[in-house]
Amino acid sequence: MKKNSSQPIGVPAWKRWLEFRHRVLPAIVFVVALLAVITLWDRHLTSPSLIGQVQTTRLNIRTPSGGTITNLTVQLFQQIQKGDTIAKLDPGDPLTALGNQADLLLAKKELLQLMNLTTAGSAFDIQRNVLDKERLRTELMQQKVALASAEVSLQNLENEWSRAKDLHIQELLSDSLYDLAEKNYLAARAEVEERNILIKDLGKTIQSIEKLIASSQEIEEVKLDIDRTTLQRSIAKLEQEWVIRAPATGTVTAIQKRNGEMVSSSESIITLTQTQSDMV
Repeated sequence: MKKNSSQPIGVPAWKRWLEFRHRVLPAIVFVVALLAVITLWDRHLTSPSLIGQVQTTRLNIRTPSGGTITNLTVQLFQQIQKGDTIAKLDPGDPLTALGNQADLLLAKKELLQLMNLTTAGSAFDIQRNVLDKERLRTELMQQKVALASAEVSLQNLENEWSRAKDLHIQELLSDSLYDLAEKNYLAARAEVEERNILIKDLGKTIQSIEKLIASSQEIEEVKLDIDRTTLQRSIAKLEQEWVIRAPATGTVTAIQKRNGEMVSSSESIITLTQTQSDMV
């Protein structure tokens, strides 16, 4: 009796394992290694990120002095810009108002006095320097005239000394007369040299005074501008003392006081929440 030829031939287990190792196992190892690499990459090589919440800043806008709110210009949840007018304050107390007005008038008076005194003082100093310069210029001209005369005298004495030297060599002139001619010549030469030095010094002094006059004018103008600007800012501050302005841009999130209400010094009237913050 013949066996059925269509029955499959059995494959040994060791051959199945060998086939599994060569075909399937490498794919499994590759997948596992790929997953491990992805995991390590995600944990150690991905740039870290930080999630934070912006910290809002709330400002309590306070009054500079006591009084009555006369013009509250903002409403709840209104967006306002830095420098916007929030409210106006009536001091109410006659003594307070009088004191502020007195400070304002005093500041204006000081500004006028400063302008007058500074201008007068600087003009006096400059005028004094101008007079000194003119006096030195007159002296300089006199010295130049004297120098010209001394140079003529020097030339004459030099000629006399030259003739005396020739006569002295020929023994036609005594030693005393020769010495006198030489002495007069040397004295005239020294005078010319001294007058030249004096003229140079006078010229340098005049130039220094001219520079001093110019620099004094510039310095006084700068000082006057600085002092005038400072006092003008003080006057402007006093004039605007009762106007309350927003110190920053933001949203009105609370209103503590209304028009007509009395407030004391440094009392909060609104709360302003800034729309932007640098803190996280």
